[in-house]
Amino acid sequence: MQQELGLWPRVLQWCKEYSLLFAQRADVRSEILKRMCTNVAVVKCMDGRLLVAEAAGAEPGILEVIRTAGGIFNLGWPAFGQYVAEYVRRSQEKGRGNLFLVTYHFSRSGEKFGCRGHGYDTDSGIAAAAKLVEQIRRVYRDGSCPFPVDAILMGIETDHQEFIFHDRDNRRTARMSETPDDLESIRGLIEDLYPDMPVSIRWDLLPFMQGNIRRQGKALDNSNTYREHRERVIVVGHALAAMPGNFAIVISDHEPKIGRSVRIAADIIKGNRAAGRIPEDERLLVIASAAFWEEGAPRFLAEERARTLASFCREAIGELEQVEYRACVIRRSDRRVLPLEDFV
Repeated sequence: MQQELGLWPRVLQWCKEYSLLFAQRADVRSEILKRMCTNVAVVKCMDGRLLVAEAAGAEPGILEVIRTAGGIFNLGWPAFGQYVAEYVRRSQEKGRGNLFLVTYHFSRSGEKFGCRGHGYDTDSGIAAAAKLVEQIRRVYRDGSCPFPVDAILMGIETDHQEFIFHDRDNRRTARMSETPDDLESIRGLIEDLYPDMPVSIRWDLLPFMQGNIRRQGKALDNSNTYREHRERVIVVGHALAAMPGNFAIVISDHEPKIGRSVRIAADIIKGNRAAGRIPEDERLLVIASAAFWEEGAPRFLAEERARTLASFCREAIGELEQVEYRACVIRRSDRRVLPLEDFV
């Protein structure tokens, strides 16, 4: 009985603490945003080892993160295309441009520690990410938006959370572990890799790069915390930012075959349990979530979305005794998580 009450209350407590911290840091976040001209979104795999905001030294709430198995997205997918269009529209209305960091990931420790969504084939991950970069740049290249929109290809080495930036032609790369930590060097690197990048976006990319350079200079964690999968929870929909790294697999709900990603995630956690990396007798916790900005109809719509996502997860995984399904909505203004007890 103790196990049944374990993970979900713990997650809710983390979310409560995170929401309080998010509110306390509002002035800090506001000052950072005042200095930025660009909203930055990260497109990445659902893998729990990818800690982009932490690896960049970014303040929580600054980056928009979009996830699925392998980070495989297509701008032609109706839900994803609508999401990107709405995200850009909101940014433009606030007088801000957009930068999409489209990522793939791999591990120095070996192929078997790479991306499950691409069958551990790093070249496949690079090709999929490069395709999305091309799509975004093709859609927004005419300059019809009042503020610039751009996309670049970025690799993540998971053992050390290192960023690798690719140039426009995907012929040259720059590793942050090999880049000097001084503004002139970073500024020169950005100009060299992206000579056509608008100046305002270059300026906002610079601290993101510098944050990762500084992380590489710190003592590295040799405990295998991020070398192997250790996730114990699946979140489908909007991420719960409160959870620690490598604890949850997060899947955005913008893809047409979301069941595939959910099944891959369930298999990863099953493997974690079989390998003894997580408690053997612990139930798999699957959380369906949706976010809203305003009370009233937007919140009620988010609740319906979360309930429906929970049903999708049940269909994908099944009614197994060792699986616990939960649903919640997230108020984006303060990141408060509100559980739904009637989603069945």
